[in-house]
Amino acid sequence: MEELELRMLQWGIRDGAGAAGDEDDAAESDSSGGGEVIYQLNLPSKGRRSTYSNELKLRVVEKVKAGGKVAAVAASNDVHTRTAVYEWIKNEDRLREACANKKSSKTTLGGQGRHCVFPYADELIQWIKAMRRDDFALKTNHCVAFVKEEYSSWASDYLLTRQEDSLRRAIRRVALSRGFSFRRATKTIISTQELLAEQQRFSAEVGAEIKKAYQRECVFNADETAVYYEEDPGIILAERGQSKSAREKKLKPLVIFRGQPGGTIERDMTAYSNQVLVTVQQNGWMDTRVWNETFINGQWAEFVCDEFPDPLAIYVDNLKCHVSETAQEAFASWGTELVPLPKNTTAVLQPLDVGIMGPFKKKLRSLTLSYNLTSIQRNGSLPLRERLLALKRMSADEKRKLLVDRVVTAWAAIDERCIKRAWEKAGL
Repeated sequence: MEELELRMLQWGIRDGAGAAGDEDDAAESDSSGGGEVIYQLNLPSKGRRSTYSNELKLRVVEKVKAGGKVAAVAASNDVHTRTAVYEWIKNEDRLREACANKKSSKTTLGGQGRHCVFPYADELIQWIKAMRRDDFALKTNHCVAFVKEEYSSWASDYLLTRQEDSLRRAIRRVALSRGFSFRRATKTIISTQELLAEQQRFSAEVGAEIKKAYQRECVFNADETAVYYEEDPGIILAERGQSKSAREKKLKPLVIFRGQPGGTIERDMTAYSNQVLVTVQQNGWMDTRVWNETFINGQWAEFVCDEFPDPLAIYVDNLKCHVSETAQEAFASWGTELVPLPKNTTAVLQPLDVGIMGPFKKKLRSLTLSYNLTSIQRNGSLPLRERLLALKRMSADEKRKLLVDRVVTAWAAIDERCIKRAWEKAGL
């Protein structure tokens, strides 16, 4: 009986075990945060697993080889199982090698974890460290360029059966495993449960009324997102405003560059593609002037007059210029009802955020990588660092034109199926 009680305690089983379920519910209801939400489950635990240093393992092996009994040597060194001792004897050579290597793990022989598919990880890390010593703003795309150039045969074989993104992920795993990190801080104000509840409430009330009042093709969504010539978020070149309807109708993107109205950037805009609307703002952000004059009374008015004379509805977030009284009146003058989304719910209610921004930015990254690789390969006689620096030294005007071209191409790649799924996922 005592042995049974001991085993029950070892497994964490006690009277009132049902309380664990209550703790789970409480933890789940209190959880909040952006991105991944991790739930802690109070599962029965066998306790902390015993670990032994490589030096201890080697001492035990030497004592056994000197004539000691396995059971006695194990007990005297507080080793709980003889099976482990036999395993250590079998791996004696590897234990000696691990003890001799000061940089190796103190408790393992190495070789654990996910196998690295990239055979030149050490060379890649040395190159990364050399670039970082010179304070070069290194990104994953640069590492991809290095691998494709220095190990072109391996990269070609790898990409025969895999996509470009797979190579990017493999390189990121190598960097992460060697102490480098790629992180972006995020936060949310309300919990996941509250967010989903608000989505259901808004969809059932406001969304249902909009569906009754307007045909499917007459409901739109507008939003902004920052896009960069480079992936470094410290240099913001433009912000894009865009709209699309529940029937997969897309307006051409509106690109807002940082600049002074009436300045040289605005005067040079005639050179940009006619598939995009380009304007400037002092900080490169959407404000009341751009929203009302350029978008509502410009792009939206032209779209309504040319294609949609029927009454329309447009969902927007709670940015002040989006929901101002002036904006509501301007939309109303073009037969459009402005429908603000509840605060802090765009992650689940805004179709653009739910299912469009991700694929759009993924395509932008792919286009950027493709252009960078082509430019790097064009001047193969120069050192790679010089070619990378040449990309960064391009004039601002060249970067703006390239960015506009990428936005147009990436936006055109968003197909009807992607838009339809985004509206369905948002419940609108």
